[in-house]
Amino acid sequence: MFLPIYILAFLKGSHRVEDLAGIYGMVGEDEKAAETLASLLSDPGPYTRRMLERDPRFAHLEQRADFQALLPPILNLP
Repeated sequence: MFLPIYILAFLKGSHRVEDLAGIYGMVGEDEKAAETLASLLSDPGPYTRRMLERDPRFAHLEQRADFQALLPPILNLP
């Protein structure tokens, strides 16, 4: 059975994009890592902003404004 290309991209492609962002982060290309993550989140897929926030590969990006823009605002609940 053949699957439509958009389903194949969803199932396999987004994981490679996440891997690429992780590699950019490991080699110090933080701007490219943040751009790649923004691209990843802009397309439908299994990734959420909360997952990125908890992923240790991207912990060093937490201080970057472009990375913070990807994350949801923190709710100040009583």
